[in-house]
Formats: sequence, C-alpha cells, structure tokens
Amino acid sequence: MTRFYHNLAMSRNAFHRVARRAFTVALALFFFLAALSLTQADYKTPSEKDFYALLEAGDFVRAEKLISPASASGKNRLAAWLALYRGDYVSAAGLSSAPASGKDFLSNYSAYMASVSRGFVQKESEHFILRHFPEDAIMADFALERLEKIRSAADAIFGYSSLEKVLVEIYPDKKSFAAASTLGEAILEKSGTVGICKFNRLMILSPRNFALGYNWLDTLAHEYSHFAINRVTGYNCPLWVHEGVARWTDTLWRSTTPLYLSDYSSSRLASAARADKLIPFAKMSPSLVYLPTREEISLAFAQVGSFVDFIVERYGRGIIEKWLEEMKKSDEKRALSGASGESFAKIERAWRERLKSAAPPSDATGLPDLPLYGLRAEDELIPADLMRHARLGDGLRRRGNFEGALWQYERAYAAEKNPVIAVKIARAKLSLGRDDEAEDFMRAVADGNQGYLTPRLVLAEIAVARGDAEAVRRHSEEAFMINPFYPGLYDALKSFESPRRD
Repeated sequence: MTRFYHNLAMSRNAFHRVARRAFTVALALFFFLAALSLTQADYKTPSEKDFYALLEAGDFVRAEKLISPASASGKNRLAAWLALYRGDYVSAAGLSSAPASGKDFLSNYSAYMASVSRGFVQKESEHFILRHFPEDAIMADFALERLEKIRSAADAIFGYSSLEKVLVEIYPDKKSFAAASTLGEAILEKSGTVGICKFNRLMILSPRNFALGYNWLDTLAHEYSHFAINRVTGYNCPLWVHEGVARWTDTLWRSTTPLYLSDYSSSRLASAARADKLIPFAKMSPSLVYLPTREEISLAFAQVGSFVDFIVERYGRGIIEKWLEEMKKSDEKRALSGASGESFAKIERAWRERLKSAAPPSDATGLPDLPLYGLRAEDELIPADLMRHARLGDGLRRRGNFEGALWQYERAYAAEKNPVIAVKIARAKLSLGRDDEAEDFMRAVADGNQGYLTPRLVLAEIAVARGDAEAVRRHSEEAFMINPFYPGLYDALKSFESPRRD
C-alpha cells in the first residue's frame, strides 16, 4: 500500500499501458469470416423466431416445450439455441449444423463462442456465474460481491428476482467483445459501447482496454437492468425505454439518487431542448447505438434517462414496475398511459416543456460520457486551444514554480472548464499547501464526471496526507470501479481487508 501511494504522489500522470491479448492467425481469420453474419440472427422458421423470443424473455420452460414437436433437423437447431442461451457453447456448436453457404448465424456464432470460451476462468456467487480471462482475475471477487448488491437494488425497482444464476462474461479485448456482442468493431468505436445484455447473459469489455478505464460496475448494473426488463415485459420493450430505465437505474446500487446525468450530458441535453433539437424516440429504433454520430448517441441516452426521471418524479418510483408490467400486453405508449392514467402525448409534452424551462446547468464542460476507444492519455481530452497553457503550466510545475503553473492552468480553465485542466489546478494547489481548495475542487469534478478516474486518485492522495484511512479506502474503491488495473490499486485495496501493517 505504501508503494502505491508513493507512486501516486510522485508519478501522478502515469497510466497503465493497455494490455492487448493477441489472437492466433486462425482465430482471427475465423472472426473475420464469422463477423460477416454477426449482425442479425436468421431464423429458419416462424417457430424458431418464437423460440428465440421466449429465450430472451427467460421463459425456458415454454421454450423447451417447442422442441419436441419440431422436425428432426429443427430439434437440433432449437436445442442449439437453448444450449447457447444457457452458456453451453460447445453443445450449441455440436447441435447447430453449418450450412453450405457458411452464412448461418447460429452455427458461426456457436462455433466462435465455443472457441473463445476455452480461455474463460469461472467463479460463482449466490446468484451469478462470472467468466473471465486470467488477465482479469483481479476483478472477479470484487465484481461478484457488487453484482449481488446490484441484484438487490434492481429487484426493489423491478419486482423481479431471477430463479437461476445469471451468467456474466468479461471479454479480454475489442475483437472478442465485438464478435460476442454481435455489434462489430465499427459500432463499438462509434458508440462507445462496452457492455451488452444478449443471449441470456451480461457481457462487458475489460477496462484493461482503456487508458483511463470506464465505469465497468455501473455498466454491469445497466446490463442487469436490461436482463430484468426483458423478463418483466415478456421481451416486449422498445430499446429507447430499455435504455432510459437502465440509464436511470444503473447507479442506484451505490447511490440513493440516480446519477444518470453528467456535466457533459446535462449541458448537451439543455442545449438541445432549448434549440428544439431533441431526438424523436421513434428515431432511436432499433437501437441508440445505430444513431449516426457519437454526439447523437450521447444525447439520446441523456434524453431517455431524463424522461424516466421525469415520470418517476411525477408518479413515484412505482411507475417503472407498473409501466413495464403493462408492456406485456401493449406498446410502450399505451402501457404508460395505463400505468399513469394520462396520455403518453401529454406526458411527453410536459417533459419537453420541463426541459426547456429548467435552470441552465453548470458551465462545467465535462468529459464525454461514452468511453473513447484508442485514447492513450488523459491530456488528449484537453481541447487544442487550451493546450498551450496546459503545457506551459506542466513545464513550470516540473521546475517547482507552482504559482506560475497555477496561473497558466487557471487561464486555460477560465476559457473552458475542462476537467483535465481542473485536475492540473488541483495538483498545483496541493503543491502550494492549499489542500482544502484542491479537495473541494476535485469533489465537484468527480461528481460531475462519474467515469473520470484521476479525481478519485487525487482525493485518495489528499486522504493519505491527512491520515484518513476510511477516506483512502473509499476513494480507492471508487477508482477501482473505473480502472482496477491502475498500478498498485488492487494491492492497496487488498490491504484494507486485513490488519494494517507498517
């Protein structure tokens, strides 16, 4: 622990190099060929499509009853789907026959998953099965313990408890996650997608793939919400409602109030509402990730989260469960009308008016909500027009001129309240002995940027200097929930589990 915090104080801008797992040439070739058909499941018969819907709704009992009446070849395909949804990829691959064209989704996907799953290590808790590659082992116990908390929080919201253990998989790199999620690398990079609930399991990409990490536990909570929504609605919920409810609920396992809006998304939501440029819900189909740009995707997530927040404020938290239950028998608009007693059009109009009349958000810029593939260092998040002051400040700070560095950083911050510049200001203030100012500044930045690692590290450093062990543990845990691979962080957290040693 001592070494970690020494390194934290002495090498404050150090980042863990992202480790990439190399696939063999044969596996890479297979991925390339299989990816051609990993865009949409093709169903051979109407009954196969119905079977798939039952599996997505978690109704395995009714799904199994559809197997016996099927033809001989049909039985194998349905049994393969069932095995796939139960996470038995080897059986799924054996039961699904590869057609001559080589373009059958079920066959290709099952074979791919059977291959990639050979690298998985498996651990279990009371309600979850976690599969991960050896490189991600430090996440396992931490994840399972908090998945149980996520389940408890979600159960209170949705009124749903899974009778079977839920399968969770952590993928080691972008290629394997792109294939397993069926989204493909281009969609991942454009949308910032790092998690998905599909085929009866929760899947995330290891935060090892990002220089700053990302909110991987909130992502698991988000995907668990999707898992519960499918079951409560009988797989009859449009994606915009799915995303709105999941976005609103995905921090409630660790917070009494939803933290669905960051400084970044709050600012863009307010601007779009005032300019009448909100994205219509209908345009968000079939999924938000297929919107044309990252900016639209981010705005759409903010919108749907805001809509759910509005109806909860208007009708109480129970409206979520009522709305989803109503969707078993009608579309989302009639369902909300039935649950609330007011027309959907009236509710949507009131929500839009509320957004327009809301007080302007803070002028903090905020970092983008969606994880950035390819980011190598946090200074890349500083706008080009602020970099001159940032670099001058860095040079002055290295030479011990902390007053001069602070002056340069504050000039940049006056032009645009960029969170990375804010961290540099806090560092300079710490060097000048202005710890209280630095702490208040970092708390505000951390609150407005839930996925930003460095403010948590700065707060942990301040707590170390004060000898506040509980604050050190709390801030370190928050940092671990973003980037568990930050050098020394895991060992520092483990030290809190046993009597402290000098």
